[in-house]
Amino acid sequence: MHATTSLCLVLAAHHPRVPPPHPRRDPHPADAWLPRAVLDLYLPLLAALQDPNTPPLTLALSPTLVELLDAEPWRDAVEDALAERLERHRRLAAYDPDPAARDDHARRCADLDAAAHAWTTAQRDLPGAFAAAARAGHLELIPAAAGHGILPLFATHTLRRASVRTAHTLWRERLGLDTAALWLPACAWDDATDAALADAGVAYTVLDARALRLASPRPALDDLAPVLSPRGVLCFGAQRPQAQDPRRAPEISATLDPEDPRGPRSADAAAHAEALCQAWAAEAAAARHANPLAWTDRAPLRAAALRVEDAPDLPRLLRHLPRAAEAAHLAPHTLHRAALASHRVEVVTPAPSSWAPQGHLQPWVGPASAWLLRHLHHLEERAVARFGSPDPAQEDRRGGLQSRDAQAREAVLAHLLHARSADWPELLEAGRHVGWAGQQARDLLDALHRLLTPTEARPR
Repeated sequence: MHATTSLCLVLAAHHPRVPPPHPRRDPHPADAWLPRAVLDLYLPLLAALQDPNTPPLTLALSPTLVELLDAEPWRDAVEDALAERLERHRRLAAYDPDPAARDDHARRCADLDAAAHAWTTAQRDLPGAFAAAARAGHLELIPAAAGHGILPLFATHTLRRASVRTAHTLWRERLGLDTAALWLPACAWDDATDAALADAGVAYTVLDARALRLASPRPALDDLAPVLSPRGVLCFGAQRPQAQDPRRAPEISATLDPEDPRGPRSADAAAHAEALCQAWAAEAAAARHANPLAWTDRAPLRAAALRVEDAPDLPRLLRHLPRAAEAAHLAPHTLHRAALASHRVEVVTPAPSSWAPQGHLQPWVGPASAWLLRHLHHLEERAVARFGSPDPAQEDRRGGLQSRDAQAREAVLAHLLHARSADWPELLEAGRHVGWAGQQARDLLDALHRLLTPTEARPR
């Protein structure tokens, strides 16, 4: 008789804040990132959610990605990329001299036709389509921290809290969803992050598994059961199933080659699903043998987190996951359902950690990005000194701000969160697209400086 372990599959989707293509601007490789991600990842995922055999899952969308998907220029770019790719594969399916290649091109045409149908059905509104799927019960949709910044690196508690509340406000106003969950970029955690989440009303989140394994006191089941932080946030521990280099530039769907007609195979997806489930089950079995009394006292739970761009064959993986999970005695759940079912939770202090190697913050703090972090700390402190708090949810102690000051505060908050994104230091430290990433960061810093400098003090 095998004990069943609950499995929470969490998918995290984010995209760097890239300006839309413009005829007066020189093209850049980043112009192709979002259309490729929509065609190869998000539209197939949306179609997979309509399959009743798709296991329950939690999808974390970054507010930055939602903002990009709402922009009309990017929607036009997606349609142009879809039409261009479909035309190319139809031509190759008809004239390629290799019969096997023609069959592959024909299969890609069928996939692109399905993507075009999903795009039309969604009325070009992917965030709204995912929200509709969440309301229909096909998945749990949760936000990431606004701006997708590494919260432990923020200089002030007020900006951490504003990042969380801004994300929840977007979820209510844009998607019509209420949630008490939050996805932490890179699963980065420390005591200051715990305080910010508690103050913003976050009930549960996901941490790197090492944060639970190295917690004080050490949990009885390590990362196989959620724990309560000192501030009362329910923390699930998850390890990324695929060993990816966190210093890799965030080129969404970089592993997919649109010129390669072969694409991923269903057999590979089946083997991948089986390998993942067997690995998760093996960890649960090891914890059971290490502490059998704690195992019988609590419901075991294995949380697994994947970045959407790390799983280019995600729809096929989801198709094969239920059978592989059943064979490995895993029962899939959403984070929300697992949080409701969590009983007798231990109170521990999770260790500071992230998805980076050894749990450090090195991919976002290094010699290549030190100048950026220094300027951001200074501008963040200036913003707090001027407005008291850049969080619009906080009332000004002097009786409220004038409308002009409130608008300036909102503009400063938006630029601060975008400048605090983990994408810019990650690219700089990885040594990829350094000129472009540095220019994006400098433009945000210049805009922040102008917003924080009174008009009368600016040089004429």
